[in-house]
Amino acid sequence: MRGVTVSPGDVLVADGNGVVVVPLAEAATVLSKTQRLLATEGIVQDKIRAGATIGELINVDDIFRSAFAYQDKASKSN
Repeated sequence: MRGVTVSPGDVLVADGNGVVVVPLAEAATVLSKTQRLLATEGIVQDKIRAGATIGELINVDDIFRSAFAYQDKASKSN
């Protein structure tokens, strides 16, 4: 992408996939969200190593309950 503005103090993050410009004013928020994401990924990896299934990881029962509730609601409105 061309035309991205980089200001003094902005944080540049680069890897094999590209470069991201994080404005200084948003850096603390981005760092906090990134740390939470990494912590969550660590928990998921631990659960996978312990033998958890995909269904357990994504709480498939709640997803199906929600989907069926939506379908019921949609069919009643017709």
